[in-house]
Amino acid sequence: MKKLAALLLAAGMTMSVAVQASAIEVQVGGEMDYVLGWNKNTNFTDTESEDSIVAQQRARLSVEFIASENLRGVIQFQFGTLEWGGEGAGLDTTSSSGLTRRAYLDWSIPDSTINLKIGLQELALPSAVAGNPAFASNVAGIVASVQPTDPFTLTGFWARPFNRATSDLHTKTKTDLFGVVADVNLESVRISPWGLVAFIGGNSIPDDDSGAGWNYSDTFTSNINDSSVMYNVGIAVSAQVTPELTINFDGMYGKLTSDKGVNNGGQEEGDGWFVSLGVDYKLDFGTPGIILWYGSGNEDNDKDFGQMPILGVDGGFNPLRLAFMGAYSCGVDTLIGANGNGTAGIVLQIADMSFVEDLSHTLRFGYIVGTNEKRSDAHPNFNQIIALNEKDYAFEVDFDSIYEVNKNLDLVLELGWLYLKADKDYYNYTDENLNDENAFNASITASFHF
Repeated sequence: MKKLAALLLAAGMTMSVAVQASAIEVQVGGEMDYVLGWNKNTNFTDTESEDSIVAQQRARLSVEFIASENLRGVIQFQFGTLEWGGEGAGLDTTSSSGLTRRAYLDWSIPDSTINLKIGLQELALPSAVAGNPAFASNVAGIVASVQPTDPFTLTGFWARPFNRATSDLHTKTKTDLFGVVADVNLESVRISPWGLVAFIGGNSIPDDDSGAGWNYSDTFTSNINDSSVMYNVGIAVSAQVTPELTINFDGMYGKLTSDKGVNNGGQEEGDGWFVSLGVDYKLDFGTPGIILWYGSGNEDNDKDFGQMPILGVDGGFNPLRLAFMGAYSCGVDTLIGANGNGTAGIVLQIADMSFVEDLSHTLRFGYIVGTNEKRSDAHPNFNQIIALNEKDYAFEVDFDSIYEVNKNLDLVLELGWLYLKADKDYYNYTDENLNDENAFNASITASFHF
């Protein structure tokens, strides 16, 4: 009798789900990436502790619940990155690394051009060249957009990246972002000015930098009486001069003010700027291009800092693969930093070269110099693993290939060499162990996407 009741209950639940789901269309997509790589000296210390052969994997699953053409819910889960043999990917182990990467409501008001996205979502400020270093990340918030005319879209947003309120901590525990983007998309020119302001509570930044990925607690105030305000403004411009020639430009400026200073150095405030220029020219065999950028650096004094303040970069600055955030999927990158702060550089590249069907290549040559003055270690280094000063420079060569096996499977070969020449007397993040300037990486990725 109990078995019969259980079967009837299961059947009833199945029918209920089927009836409810009949009004909802469910679409599932995602990607599963498996990387096998060889690394040499990617920490620039040439120590034996670095694992030369690395195998790892990452999976993302996206589910869309579509109620109508105007309403849908989106959720995305991520599993990994898991290193084979390590926690979650060792012998007889199960992974607990699953997390919710995005979960938001996407609603377009009927008979209007107004769209609302509410929840944990991707929020990236406009970029025309190689990513926006001011803000590009997944964050919880509300994004509203309206398109009053065909070429013009206006977007405003509020987001809350940090909230540390607890029973023991209840003062200045939140960080709130407010921003606006105006996008003008003409026939051959696209212009996107934008602005961002962040109100940063002195106790809102995690002490352990959890979820941040870089030195937030050293960058912003942590005293309970302190609060900071950060401003960023910028513009992205893309011009299709001819069918072959494209010119792109990004320019931005940022300023951080504080009640009682930042980074324990007593700086009352600081500001900085960042510009980048990209030119591409399509040819039959590929697309030659050049990327130039300049990010202001910290000054050689104990007063204001000179780098452009930033708060969150996940998509990041990606003109090169090893030095910045240019890796495919979860490969090795960000050896110098996640943006161009405190650096200037030039990249010469030939992209999308193809001599065999379904096989394409990209070749890059990059040169990087530091723009920080010698005593930049007295100032916050926004999202920099290595804060290069004016005596430092680096070279990078990348050769990446993508073979499209079929519409669902790509094989990616990444080869990279990064040479770093750093002034050890003023090097911010290492000491006498900096004894080998060459870093190498070779990896192959199997990427299944559906």
